[in-house]
Amino acid sequence: MEKYDHWDNSLNLANGKILINGEDVYATLGLPMGQLEVIEGQTSGADIEFLELSRRRWNVERGGPPIGSMNEVILERGGHRHEFITDFITYAISSYIVGNANGTCHFRVVKYLRNINEIKCYNWCAYSIKCLNDAVVEWKKDKSKFFTGSLLFLMVSTTISHYFNT
Repeated sequence: MEKYDHWDNSLNLANGKILINGEDVYATLGLPMGQLEVIEGQTSGADIEFLELSRRRWNVERGGPPIGSMNEVILERGGHRHEFITDFITYAISSYIVGNANGTCHFRVVKYLRNINEIKCYNWCAYSIKCLNDAVVEWKKDKSKFFTGSLLFLMVSTTISHYFNT
């Protein structure tokens, strides 16, 4: 994380600078690169109702359910196609793109999961880079805090470290 530069999305290693972009996220995780921007928060109307419905399904009043127990519950529930997909994607976002220091899932983009046929229309790759940059900036301010950055960064940095032997 020390070697990551959020200004130009690069890892600065002894053997050179490696730029990370949306195409790298796509190649690594296969996330959709739609035309619409994913913006956290700004939830209103039907989005709030969907968020509250999601919280009721997980039996939480605020925030989200603990990530550590989500996978088992999702598999046990099975459920309707829409519920399974939204639960799984919420879990995936919380596990692979952006985490919470308190170990709960990330409900700040749940509004984009309301219509499962539109999920592919959003640029989840750009969102992943944004989350990585935000997490690095926050971590560099206080390195004693839990790093909430994306698994993408960890996978890429591990691969690069191994490849360049740094």
